[in-house]
Amino acid sequence: MDKELLHTYFRGEATPEEEKQIMDWAESSPENYQEYLKERKIWNAILMYFLIQICCHRRHRFWSGVLYLT
Repeated sequence: MDKELLHTYFRGEATPEEEKQIMDWAESSPENYQEYLKERKIWNAILMYFLIQICCHRRHRFWSGVLYLT
C-alpha cells in the first residue's frame, strides 16, 4: 500500500473511494492489517509528539509572561 495514501487517510483527507481501497487492502490479509496498524501507530506517535511540543511551548510562553509580570 502506498504510504502517502495511508497518510492522506490518517489526515482525514481521503475520498470515499480511497477509504474503501485502504479498508479492502487492510482486510485482505493479516499481513496487510499488521502493516496498516504499524503505520497508524507511527502516525499517532508523530502526532502526539507534535501536540506535546505545541503544549509545552505554549505553557513555557505563558509562564514566562507570568514570571515577567511579577
